Amino acid sequence: MTPIATQITDHIANRLRQITEANGYPLTLAAVEVGQFYEDLAQGTALPVATLVAASAGDAVTPQGVTLSGRRARAYQVEVVIDFDQHAGKARHALLDLVEWSIARVLRDPPPPQLRGMLQGVVLGDVEFNYPAPGHSIAIVQAQLAASFVEQYPQP
Repeated sequence: MTPIATQITDHIANRLRQITEANGYPLTLAAVEVGQFYEDLAQGTALPVATLVAASAGDAVTPQGVTLSGRRARAYQVEVVIDFDQHAGKARHALLDLVEWSIARVLRDPPPPQLRGMLQGVVLGDVEFNYPAPGHSIAIVQAQLAASFVEQYPQP
């Protein structure tokens, strides 16, 4: 049995893998790594790369503090690491905007059939733009995602 939470993580990773110029996006991610941060990846990993990490989980709660029966929530952090030197001619701020736009767009599609009725939604939250230090060219876009879903607990 695979928990719904794991299926949702896999779904989000697969959606991020759709960020390619061939699919109409303004850039192509070289890879999407799950469960690791950029610092954990091998030296020389091709860029741009996205990492997806489950940051926290708990019962789904309304803004008024009411726990939603049978629903769970999970927060994710997505990091897209990009090298400005690989995108000469594009303004830095515009390139980071394209990364954010790509993440937002890829999350708009409906879930796959096996998650319909289970995945209630994936929402893009805060996005942080980390520009490179002087003399460097690596930037990171960090995006917070929130997923709401119904988990299943079959009896043994």
